[in-house]
Amino acid sequence: MPEMDGIALLKEIRGAGNEIPVVVISGGAPNAPLTYTAPLAATFGANMVVYKPFERAELLKAVDNVLST
Repeated sequence: MPEMDGIALLKEIRGAGNEIPVVVISGGAPNAPLTYTAPLAATFGANMVVYKPFERAELLKAVDNVLST
């Protein structure tokens, strides 16, 4: 996203009091290991993180998981 990253968007969503399910799709933060994103996303209320590249089935499973909770 050109104006903000996914974590910033997640902070805005949660900061507005919105509790919608969120699946973060990440290619990893620049110059950071991929393991950095999941704990950070969880801190700000992401329900699940899917890393690029991913299979369609993996994304569908993540969406199904967050919608069923």
